[in-house]
Amino acid sequence: MEIERTIITYDDFPSLISKFVQFIKKNNADSLFNGMSDQDIKELTFGENVYQLEQANYASHDFLVKIIDNKLLFQVQHDNTTLEVGYVPADEQIKSILKQKYKLSISFIGGKFKKIVTDSNGQESVQQFFEPITLKLVFSYKEPTPQKSKETTTSKTKSTEYHQTIGMWTKRFLTVLVISAGIIALFLILLGLFVDL
Repeated sequence: MEIERTIITYDDFPSLISKFVQFIKKNNADSLFNGMSDQDIKELTFGENVYQLEQANYASHDFLVKIIDNKLLFQVQHDNTTLEVGYVPADEQIKSILKQKYKLSISFIGGKFKKIVTDSNGQESVQQFFEPITLKLVFSYKEPTPQKSKETTTSKTKSTEYHQTIGMWTKRFLTVLVISAGIIALFLILLGLFVDL
């Protein structure tokens, strides 16, 4: 199962995003704007927005998670510094999920993007725009299966064993009966042959 939440970010979030973009430019510049140049955007897109951080997703191991004051806080380690990203309210559903095996991912929605713009002369150019960034948190987890009571399981097991035992003895009896009938029929046939001689 999955549930989504929007992360409530702190006031210094724009500064954090700037640091993050600088880090990506330095270490993995090809992931910005899906690795597309302006020419690529002209040739390969059809009016859709190409976001700067579209490929920038965090997985569970990329950030620290902890609950403080009924808030599920998200932190990232960067240059030996712990940066506060934001939080989601830690409601009962979130707390329940945290008690089991789960995976988290965070994706960026919005931000800087490029798209093709056509001027009044019909000339196409790629221009950059901006829309507010939100962070989407996705919890993936397996719904716990309800535990059956031990007494019900034990009585079902005993009942199944009883029926299997009865079935086994019934099959054995029928097998002996068929073999006996065959032997008797063979005996009668042989007896009938000797009587005719």
